[in-house]
Amino acid sequence: MTYFSVKLQNNPSRIVDTVKPKNHSGFIYVKVGEESGVPIYEMRKPDPFERKCILISYLKAHSGEMIKVPYLADKLGVTDRTIQILLKELVKEEYIISYPSNGKDGRQTGNIYVWTAKKDPVIGGPTLKELYSKKDNYGFRSFTWEDFKVIPGQYNSIEEKIEKYYQYMDLIAIKKRLKRKHDSRRKKAIKKLHGLKVRDVNEIPY
Repeated sequence: MTYFSVKLQNNPSRIVDTVKPKNHSGFIYVKVGEESGVPIYEMRKPDPFERKCILISYLKAHSGEMIKVPYLADKLGVTDRTIQILLKELVKEEYIISYPSNGKDGRQTGNIYVWTAKKDPVIGGPTLKELYSKKDNYGFRSFTWEDFKVIPGQYNSIEEKIEKYYQYMDLIAIKKRLKRKHDSRRKKAIKKLHGLKVRDVNEIPY
């Protein structure tokens, strides 16, 4: 039974509900707290590159295990087909090697993926654990584009145009804040590598 529901547009950034919203279209929902005993769920939306980074780190951590595509698809809010395409890309890019896994009856039950050690995850890239962390330390997007949508020619009054301008500036500020968070995270990760006398391939030699 639902007691509270706070929604923004069709894809709410945050909702307060007794039922966890279903992950969909790349949007995932994380429980971040409670309001009057009712769970608060926050929306997060990894971009395609972040999603790939999450999958890479997951496969490295679970090397040699049978990977369940539906599980990853649900956790990332995408279709099984999207995960299958990403896995094929990672095999082609030599991050992983794929082996069929057969059940007792001889039928294929899935695939086992083994980390090749030829490439490493993206320095400072996100993980599945961080995606579902109560506090968004990585800086995943937690808003919908509909919240900032501007339709040219639809606003006649000066007040409406000014409001949309400030709305646009809010969006720019949010994107800059997320970029600073990502940049800071990467610098910290690279600093740790320096301590190990390791240099990222994209860095200038030091």
